[in-house]
Amino acid sequence: MIAQNYGEPMYAKTYYSDATLSNQVGFKMDGCNNGRVSAGPLIGTSTPYFTEEYIGACRRGGLGGYD
Repeated sequence: MIAQNYGEPMYAKTYYSDATLSNQVGFKMDGCNNGRVSAGPLIGTSTPYFTEEYIGACRRGGLGGYD
């Protein structure tokens, strides 16, 4: 039987100025390099108020390593 590699989950975070989540102030998206997830650069400002969205899995090999 061949083991399946589902990969590590990757996320994009959108940061907001306050708890109303109405004024976006920053953004960051995970990157993938041959199965290793790395935090992408922060554009803008990070705050405690954010949303997080699953953007795919980082896998070894494949085209860019994404699902």
